[in-house]
Amino acid sequence: MTRSHRYPAEVRERAMRLVSEHRDQYKSEWAAITSIAEKCGMTPETLRIWIRRDQVDSGSRQGVTTDERNRLRELERENKELRRANEILKAAAAFLGRSRKYRSSRGCYESTFDHSRYQVDCRAARRRRSRVNHR
Repeated sequence: MTRSHRYPAEVRERAMRLVSEHRDQYKSEWAAITSIAEKCGMTPETLRIWIRRDQVDSGSRQGVTTDERNRLRELERENKELRRANEILKAAAAFLGRSRKYRSSRGCYESTFDHSRYQVDCRAARRRRSRVNHR
């Protein structure tokens, strides 16, 4: 298993500065990154990611900047929360919809499309029941 390290900002800045200063002393950028990462006590991949992220943030390389990445995370979190709230509202609507059907068991006509007709038919059903009960 790998261990997660949190390096201080000073260590990151120093390692990235060393790579940019000593890049011309090595055959390739990767050779410089590997050498400096060993001296600083980190993996070469960690240092490479920091360098690439810094290049994107400074605009010298294409990609999603740190600010954009943070904004995307925030929007995804908000989207997830809204979806959860929407599911709760759907469940509540379904529950309340079921309780309407109990009204129809009392003899009222229930229309799922025309609620004004539902109210008129319920009044008519009540009138009919009252006429039958009074006879």
